[in-house]
Amino acid sequence: MPSAQLAVACKRKIILYHWLKKGPPQEVKEINLYDVPKAMVFHGQGYSDKIYIGFKGKYCQLHVSSEQVKDMLCTGRQLEATMLWVDKETVAICKDEWSILLAEDGKPYQDEFKSNIKWCDCPTALLYCKPYIAAVINKGIEVKTIQLVDPIQVIELPKVKLVAHDKRMFVASATHLWELKLNDLVYQVDKLISLKQFELAETLNKMSHERGGDHEHASRQRTVINTQAAYHEFINKRYEKSMTRFQKTNVEVANVIGLFPDLLSKKMQDKQVYPAEIVEARKYLTTKDIETGLEALEKYLVAKRFDLNKYEEEVENSKQTKIIIDTTLLKCYLQNKPKMVASLLRLKDNECHIVESERALKRARRMNDIIILYKSKGLHEKALTVLKQYANMQNTQKTRAGRSRTYHQVFTGSGT
Repeated sequence: MPSAQLAVACKRKIILYHWLKKGPPQEVKEINLYDVPKAMVFHGQGYSDKIYIGFKGKYCQLHVSSEQVKDMLCTGRQLEATMLWVDKETVAICKDEWSILLAEDGKPYQDEFKSNIKWCDCPTALLYCKPYIAAVINKGIEVKTIQLVDPIQVIELPKVKLVAHDKRMFVASATHLWELKLNDLVYQVDKLISLKQFELAETLNKMSHERGGDHEHASRQRTVINTQAAYHEFINKRYEKSMTRFQKTNVEVANVIGLFPDLLSKKMQDKQVYPAEIVEARKYLTTKDIETGLEALEKYLVAKRFDLNKYEEEVENSKQTKIIIDTTLLKCYLQNKPKMVASLLRLKDNECHIVESERALKRARRMNDIIILYKSKGLHEKALTVLKQYANMQNTQKTRAGRSRTYHQVFTGSGT
C-alpha cells in the first residue's frame, strides 16, 4: 500500500504516481481520457480508487482500477469546472451558484450537518479552512460554513482570480496579493453566541481548546454555549435538542423543570428566573407542546437521576435534587405514561415527595398508586386510611371489605 499517491493531468491523460515509505515516486499507470481535465481531486480515505474530474462543461468520476469514467452532472452556465477536496469524506463540486457536497459513495449529503451550499454568485474557485468554506465570486470572497445557510462574510476585493491556503490564506488578482487572517477564536465564539450560531460557536470553541488556548475559559464558553442553545431550542419548540443541551450544563434541575407548567410547587416555581424571551415563550405553550416537551423532559430527568446516583457524594444538595427529580418524573408519567407510575414508586430508592406526590395522584384518581407510594415509605396505617377514605368509590360493600382485607394480608401479613 503506497504512503501517498499523485495524479498528474497531461493533455488527454492522467499519470498516476505512488510514493512508498522509502525511495522516489513510482509511475504506476497512465489512463487515457476523451478530453482535457480542467480540475480533479481524489475522493476517500487513505489510498483512493476514485478521482473526480472536471472537464469543460461537466463532471465525471474515474475508477482508477477499472479505468472506467462515469458522467455525473454538468457545470451549468459556467463551463469551467470548480471543485474542492473538503475533507477525507467530502468533495465539493460547483454547478451555477451551488456547491454540491458529495459523500464517499459519490452521492450528495442529505443531513443537517452537511448540505449543499448556495452562493450569491457562481464561484470560480473554492477554499476550505476549517470550519469555513470560501468562494471566489465577482464581488470578491464570500465566506460560509458547511452547516449554515446565511453568509458569514463577504469581502469585497477587485477581480480576484486565485486562492491558496496552507497555514496562511492568500487571494490574488492580476495585480494584487492579499492575505486573509482569521479573528481570534475566543472573539469569534463570543460573536457567534450573540448571533445564536451555536453549532459553529461550539466547533470554534473545540478548535480553541485543541490549539492550546485557555482551557478554563474554553470550558466557561462551552457552558454558555450549551445553556443559551438549550433555551434557544426550547423557544423554537425543539424540546429533544433542548433537553440534550441542558444535560451538558450546570443549570439547576428545578430551573429546567420549571420551563413546563404545573410540575413544581408554586413556592419553588416563583424562585425560578428565566430570560425574557423564555418567559414569553412559556405563555404560548399548547397542549401538544407540553406533551412533546414532557417526553423530552422525562429522558433528561432519567439521565440526571442516573448521574446523581453515580456521583451523589460530589453533588451539593443531592437529596433535595433527587426529590425534585423523582416527584417530577411521577407527574410526567401521570400525564404521558401512566403505566410507568407504579414502577417508579416501587423503586427502593425512589425519593418522591409524599405531599406533592399524594396531591398529584389524588388529582389523577390513582388510588392504587397512592397505596404503593405509602408502602414504599413504610406508612402502612396511612395507606389503609386512604384506602378506607376512597372506599365509597367501589361498587359494593363486599368489594370494600375484600380490598381492606387484602391490604392487611399484603402489608401486615395478617389474615381474616
